[in-house]
Amino acid sequence: MKNFINPDELDQLDNVILIDVRQDLQDPTFGPKAYATEHLNNAFYLSLEEDLTGEITENTGSHPLPSQDQIKKRLEEMGANNESVFVFYDEGSNFTAPRGWFILKYFGLEKVFVLNGGFPAAVNYGYKMSQEVPKAQKSYIELSANQELLASYDEIVKYSKKPNDEMVLIDSRSAERYRGEVEHLYDKAGHIPNAVNYFYGDNYTDEGIKKSDEELKERFSDLTKEQDIVVSCGSGVTACANYIILDEVGFEPRLYNGSYSLWLKKGNTVD
Repeated sequence: MKNFINPDELDQLDNVILIDVRQDLQDPTFGPKAYATEHLNNAFYLSLEEDLTGEITENTGSHPLPSQDQIKKRLEEMGANNESVFVFYDEGSNFTAPRGWFILKYFGLEKVFVLNGGFPAAVNYGYKMSQEVPKAQKSYIELSANQELLASYDEIVKYSKKPNDEMVLIDSRSAERYRGEVEHLYDKAGHIPNAVNYFYGDNYTDEGIKKSDEELKERFSDLTKEQDIVVSCGSGVTACANYIILDEVGFEPRLYNGSYSLWLKKGNTVD
């Protein structure tokens, strides 16, 4: 696997940085409590809201990307450097681990993985657990943002008004939210005009394991590698769970991080 690693492979890695990003949007205390109760031995904790999200402005959605200085500071506190191997894990939902993966890829790091199946898979394997926060000597890491991985708001506005065969805008939310039948986070239900729906959760088994490449290639068989594939969701988090899979099977997607939240903030109409 290109972007995922199984629990039985963790001990084979040198210079590894394990990062716990377990999170529940409905309960902001869940992640820190889960980490304090038990986490993979030597794993650090990063919060979606505090560490993997930047400053919210009038031109961002509700989960903008963190600044380079923000993520650099946290990585250096972990003792990370440019030779480190980073492994993110969540509670098996693939909700936040792919977001962490994308952020480090965006800032130019190459050795970045998501733990296949997340925390439950590590427990089932028998990986050593701990309640201790690891100690690390502060290090130095060099980062460089790659803007080519992102799609802009203006591009999405243009596409929503005049779609073309060269571009595909993916909405990664559930089919019910995409169709506007339910909406528990924003004031208006629906989706960005001309977006197509590929629910991120359908990339994984009920246990949070990545489906086979054959299944995933079949799932995205309507897409071509010549197309400009842009992934979105509500605020740029679960879109990364589609992004990582598309990258895994050979596509070169981009992320529209503002997603539906910025679309609504700007007063746009929805379908």
